[in-house]
Amino acid sequence: GKNGSVIDLCAEEKFNGKVSDAISFLAQENGLIESGEIVRINKTRGILRDVADFWHSRLPKEIKNYLTARGIREDTIDTLRVGWAENPKEYLLGKGYSMEDIKESNVFQFKNRIVFPYYKNGHIVYFVGRSVEGHCSDGDNAKYKKLKMSDFVEHSIWGVDTITDKVDEVFIIEGIFEAINCFQEGLAVLSPITPHFSKDQKKALFEILKGKHVVICFDHDPVTKSGEKSMQKLAEELLRNGINSRICTLEPPDESKKWD
Repeated sequence: GKNGSVIDLCAEEKFNGKVSDAISFLAQENGLIESGEIVRINKTRGILRDVADFWHSRLPKEIKNYLTARGIREDTIDTLRVGWAENPKEYLLGKGYSMEDIKESNVFQFKNRIVFPYYKNGHIVYFVGRSVEGHCSDGDNAKYKKLKMSDFVEHSIWGVDTITDKVDEVFIIEGIFEAINCFQEGLAVLSPITPHFSKDQKKALFEILKGKHVVICFDHDPVTKSGEKSMQKLAEELLRNGINSRICTLEPPDESKKWD
């Protein structure tokens, strides 16, 4: 069957993917969502969509060159709306959003990072920011920074829109760059961006992967073997949920470097 929340499934089946129409329909028919929540969900999704457009338009040539050097084609950068995080305050206010709505979306937390959107049923629902040496200035030294959760921000799984009923084989790739390279080759691919899926993500993951052939491919660390350990743990969890998988490791051309 198809994957996603009740809202997303209803949108796809009845309203050509229009989430706002599906939310209104479910609220009226079943009383699942209060009217105030409908407005806030729609606004948050609108903010995420519009800020992705803004950040994509701000992508510097230097950073675009960095992405292409990592194997990401320019057409893929455009398709996925990969962007560069700058302060979106004036842009979003100009779009008619209130400061309260903008703050609730948590988009101010990124500054001078490459930003990768997460898609679900064609809608941008989440972001992860990746630092670039010499550029990041949001006060966080972490290489990856994920959008903070709220009642109306969903921590989905990167790549979920690549999974369809027609897909037989799914790759789970640790790093975002390698995952995007798989996407470019037409493969169905999911990525935790880190070595682990969250507890909530795993619930969705087990449902998405039912009936699929799964290949888990994480980074190779010759010292800690962390990638191998994470793959083995995930493979065991999948097996307990009736999903068979194979595991392999990605070894960078230069053993002194990491893929991500």
